[in-house]
Formats: sequence, structure tokens, C-alpha cells
Amino acid sequence: MRRSLVLPVVIALLILVSGFLSRPAVAQSVKERKNVVRWNMTPWLLWENASIVVGYERVINKNMSASLNVGRLVFPKFVSNPAPNFIRADGGSKGGASIAADFRFYLNRNKFGAPDGVYIGPYYAHYVFRWDRSYNITDGAGAKIGSFGTEAFLQADNIGIELGYQFIIKKRVSIDFILIGPSISWYYGRIHLKGDLDPEIQEEVLDAIRDATLDRFPWVEGLLQNQEITREGRMRTAGFGFRYVIQVGIYF
Repeated sequence: MRRSLVLPVVIALLILVSGFLSRPAVAQSVKERKNVVRWNMTPWLLWENASIVVGYERVINKNMSASLNVGRLVFPKFVSNPAPNFIRADGGSKGGASIAADFRFYLNRNKFGAPDGVYIGPYYAHYVFRWDRSYNITDGAGAKIGSFGTEAFLQADNIGIELGYQFIIKKRVSIDFILIGPSISWYYGRIHLKGDLDPEIQEEVLDAIRDATLDRFPWVEGLLQNQEITREGRMRTAGFGFRYVIQVGIYF
């Protein structure tokens, strides 16, 4: 189920306020613990509730830690009806995965050590998405005159710097925000058409898929810029990316 950006922003602000209000309750013994197990709720909020990403952070010393996130991503459907007047979706599947790692330097000016407080550090994130979709081609009266399928794949590799803040509340609860995370990103994608398409409508179908892709996923415009989707379309590009994350977990 898709969610707008309004929901996660509101939740983040509420959690942020509650974190500041709860600061006096943080125990003196926070620095004695070394581990955080957490749930990255960002994909669940932004894309689909079937997305599950979990993470682990290990404290190295008072000012440093390392963390790893892995999980399953379920992205919104790839182009349901690229041209509703003559192309209609007829079933499909989707899936994806992610892995991200970071190294954090905590800039603590308080008496609590890592993982409590402001942090900055490098990160690497890898994302893979796949979609398979079947379509029917209809005439002006709505009668089926043909069919085809698409296999779409998108991969992104990101290397960047992040700035965030982690709260340790009531001795055990971790709330982690990666607030700023610019990156250099490398994208690879392909869209493969399956089935026999009439040459007279093939270009129209490809143009419809391109337009619908950009309408549904505007962030892939850089990948498609100056590149045409073809029957065996493969696309590569580099650019800038961004990472922001909301995570909740248990500190022990």
C-alpha cells in the first residue's frame, strides 16, 4: 500500500519531539551497552507494508560504531496501465532487496557515549528492484487484439556521507534518524519486452511505457535521460543520490 510523504514526516517530527522531552530519563549506564537491533521503517512507510529491513549497530568505542542493514523491499507496481486507451495490465510480480552499511563518528558533547547523540560518517547502500508484468492490447472498442509482457530491473549503488541523530530513551529504546545523506550514485536498469508486437505499434508501446515510468517514478529520469527504451533496453548512468532513514530499535 502506497503512502504519501506526509505520514513519515509527521511521524518523524512527533518522535523527534518525544525524544527531546524524554532526554532526562536516559540512564548513566547507557555507554556500558554495545548493541542496537533495529527496524528500518522507512521503506514500509514510503512504499509497501510488505517491505522488511532490519539492522544491527555495534559500538566500537565511546565515539565510534559500525552498522549494517539488510532486508526485502517491495516497490510499488511498475506501470499498471501505461496507455489506458489501448494497453491494460493483466497480472505480474515484483520484489527487491537492499543492503547498507555505515561507519559512525559520534560528535558527543554530553556525558553519554555512542550510540547516543549526533553522528557523521561514510555509508554504502545497494538497492535492487525487479518487476514482471503482463499486458493486453485492445482496439478502440476494448476488444483484445494482442498481448505482451515486461521484465524491468533497476540497481543502484550509493556511496556518500550521512549526518544523523540517535536517541536512547528509557535505557533501552533507540530512535535513529539519518537526516542528511548525499551520495554519488551509479544506476543500472533494463526493460525487456516479451511477446510478439506488431511493428506498427511497437514504438507507440515503448513510448507509452517510458512516459508512464517517468510519471510513476520521476527519480529515474536521470537514468532515462538521453536514452531510449528499446525492446532490449539497457541503461546506465551516474549522478547524485540521497539517503534519509527513520529507525526504531532495542539497545542492549
